[in-house]
Amino acid sequence: MTGACGNNVVGVVGTYANLNLAACPIYSINLAHNDYPSHYNGIGVGTGSTTHHGSGWWDGSAYARIVPPTVDGLERGLTVRDLFRNATLAIQDFNLRFEWRGGRAMGSLWDGAKFSIIHTRRSLTNGDAEDRPIFFARQMDSSDNASFNRNNTVVFCPAQGTVQSWSNQAYTTAGTYYPNGPQNFYLTDTGVTGTFQGAPLVPSSEYLTIEYRIVTIATQAHPNGLIAMRIYRRNGTFIERGIPWNWDAVKPLGNFVTEVQQFGCGQYNVAPTPNADLYMDIGGYVTVARNLNGWLGPRPGF
Repeated sequence: MTGACGNNVVGVVGTYANLNLAACPIYSINLAHNDYPSHYNGIGVGTGSTTHHGSGWWDGSAYARIVPPTVDGLERGLTVRDLFRNATLAIQDFNLRFEWRGGRAMGSLWDGAKFSIIHTRRSLTNGDAEDRPIFFARQMDSSDNASFNRNNTVVFCPAQGTVQSWSNQAYTTAGTYYPNGPQNFYLTDTGVTGTFQGAPLVPSSEYLTIEYRIVTIATQAHPNGLIAMRIYRRNGTFIERGIPWNWDAVKPLGNFVTEVQQFGCGQYNVAPTPNADLYMDIGGYVTVARNLNGWLGPRPGF
């Protein structure tokens, strides 16, 4: 895709206000415009915060610093609303990409959360039944085999609703519902490097590109749809995790993506303890795409 709608990595670059996937199927929100919305619930003290910074990202560009809520049951993150244009745009193959880093002690301070939540409807109708592809983060502390556990270490997985898959395979139909074995990516405190169970220990303040791909229909490559994630590092490596759309068997194929409720921070059943080193940054561009039939990959220069 080239020309008026840009290229197939960043598409059109512009403001959040001008986002329209019907006009251009790949669109990058430049956070420098500072018109991106922050999602949160609750009122008053304890809801967390989102603060705009005009520079300081890896390429000198803008970023948002997000502090999690400190009251149980609340959520916070950036959001992308009304992707389906008030139920007029059918999106059944969807990508979301954002650049992210955590505070210096995320590995030891963060218990995890429903890290990102995407909303879909079972028909192209406002208010119809909703299903939620979710990407979880949690501490690596619940394996039945103690040798697989690691203190001060966060791991990530895809889920259909709250039915999680903690396999370390790129694509699976047999993952466990909690981290009960080796994982393929471990987030640790800054200064902690090396490997664990053959997978990288990644310092939390390292810049990462995170990309999600949601396919709600049967395709040749994914006959049961797809809920998948990639985490790219600036050294050129990446990990990939994916499950079928109907990983939770009661969820039918054929949904339509409506919005990204929140991404990059989380929904917290149990809120974390406040700490100056517990925050999350999203910077540069936030890119969304429909009908790409593949992965965006990191933006040029990353």
